[in-house]
Order: sequence, then C-alpha cells, then structure tokens
Amino acid sequence: MNKKTLFIFTLFSLFVWVLKPNAETCTTAELARLKKEAAKVKLTYIEEEEEIELTPEMIADGASKPLLNPYFNMKLANVTPELEVYITNDYNDDGEMVYGSSVNGLYEFRWDEVYDIVKFTYKVSASSTSSCPQEELSIGYLVTPKYNTFADMVMCEGISDYKYCSKFVTFEMNYLDQEKKIKDYIAEKKAKESESKENIFDKISEFINEHKTLVIGGAMAVAAVGVTYVIMVKRRKRVK
Repeated sequence: MNKKTLFIFTLFSLFVWVLKPNAETCTTAELARLKKEAAKVKLTYIEEEEEIELTPEMIADGASKPLLNPYFNMKLANVTPELEVYITNDYNDDGEMVYGSSVNGLYEFRWDEVYDIVKFTYKVSASSTSSCPQEELSIGYLVTPKYNTFADMVMCEGISDYKYCSKFVTFEMNYLDQEKKIKDYIAEKKAKESESKENIFDKISEFINEHKTLVIGGAMAVAAVGVTYVIMVKRRKRVK
C-alpha cells in the first residue's frame, strides 16, 4: 500500500469513526424523545405599551398628554440545551437562531412592527449537544395582530368591545369601509336603545289599560291615606 492510498484510507477511517457514535446514539427512540421536547417549544406574545414623552413639536401640534406606543413582548419558551430554534417572519428577511441565548428555557425579544399582521415561523432542530445534531424536529407558527388606529378615535369611545373598534385586529380593511362599519353599528345601537325605551313605555301603558280598576283603586287608596294623614296632623296641632 503506497503512502497516498494509506493517507486516503486513514482519512476515511477517521470519518467513519467520527460519525459512528452519532449513528449509534441517535436511535429512533432518542429522536422520538427529542421531537417530544421540541413540541413543547411555543412562541407567544404579550401586548405592551410605553409612554412617549412629548416633544416641543408635539405640544405645538396640540398634544396635551404623553402618547402611548404599542409593541409586543415576544416569548419563546421551553428551549432546552438540546434544542435550537430558527425564527423568521413574513414582514422582513431577518432570521434569528436561538439556543444558548435563552435563559432557563425562555427567550424574549421586542417586536415593534405592530401596524401590520405578521406571521412568524419557528423551526426547531436538535442542537450540537444533543444525540441527533441538526435533525429537524418540529415547526410552529404564530400570527400577531395589527394595532387598530380606529381604537383611538372618538367614534369608538364606549364600544371597544365591537370588533372594528378593538385595540388589535386580525383583518385587513381599507379606511372608508371600516369607518362605515363603525358608523352603521353606532346607528343600529342607538336605534335599538330607542326602541327598547319605547317598548318599556308601551308595556307600562298596556299594563295601565289592562288594569285600570286596580290602578285607579290603588291611586285612590294612596290619596286617601295621604289626606287622612294631613287631617290627623292638623288635629294634633290644634290640640296642642
């Protein structure tokens, strides 16, 4: 065996030796265990707000109190040392790998693009410290809503529970269509409230008509008691 052949054989043997432990430890059972751990990884968000101090320019434009800036506090939970997670979104081309940067299995980051509906994708793979490095284990998705600017308008005061006036929404709609929806809802609500009041008066009137004798008799009895009381008070004053 010449030196060149020996060198190639040695490299091949070393390559096989390096791969062999992984092949032996990354068993079907081990891979199933890792996939079970990967299924626990979840991406969630919490709605947050921060105050923005007024600048002289803002005050000049009529602002009288600090503005509230909305953002999402994103939380990626249950990232163990054996896992690594790659997070992407459809808003920009940025991607982020999460593994050692998590603290006690939790990784948090701030998301300021709250005026668009954004879909996040997080792919979970086995880390280099696991028995199955680089094996893809699971994939998850999260859609964050967008901030609804109508929620800050006067027309939405008192009806924040109406879906087109809620602070965050998961639908896309142009300004004029959404404004019409809200105005129609307000008009319909006022009409129902007016109708409800009319129904109450109608029921009272109907009750009086159906029970005239009882109502008149009751009124006369109340009047008689009142007159009797006045007469008794006057007599007591005379006696004194």
